[in-house]
Amino acid sequence: MITKKTFRTVILHYRKLLDGVLYQQYNEKLCRKLEEFLMSHKVQTMHGFLSIAKNKEPDISPLFNKIWSEGMQLMVPKTDFMFKQLRHYYLDANTRLVENKKGIPEPIDAEEGSFEEADLVLVPLLVSDQQGYRIGYGGGYYDKLLAET
Repeated sequence: MITKKTFRTVILHYRKLLDGVLYQQYNEKLCRKLEEFLMSHKVQTMHGFLSIAKNKEPDISPLFNKIWSEGMQLMVPKTDFMFKQLRHYYLDANTRLVENKKGIPEPIDAEEGSFEEADLVLVPLLVSDQQGYRIGYGGGYYDKLLAET
């Protein structure tokens, strides 16, 4: 039987091999669907994530200006590696970003918020099944966060 660690490695390898044009088409479709959802559900604060480009994660940044123009707030996580937890910061057009040691863009000059303020949470993942069970990168940050709420 394949271990979860090996499965993660295989899935990430295949995702990185995804054709750039196909990746772009998938990403545009995801952004369209997310925009439709946001506009029809009166979301005030969305907790999103900033994608790791080298891993070909979904990139929702094309929606940021639309989100802000509609008066919504956007919150993103910042990883606290010492305490193995996520902290949450409001992102706006002037927020500066820097990549952490895992290659994740994070805000460096943003106002901290509370996760509980989010009406909608987007959770990054490597893969999920049809029942919604997800496998992430293995750090357990989102599992811990979601278990606490």
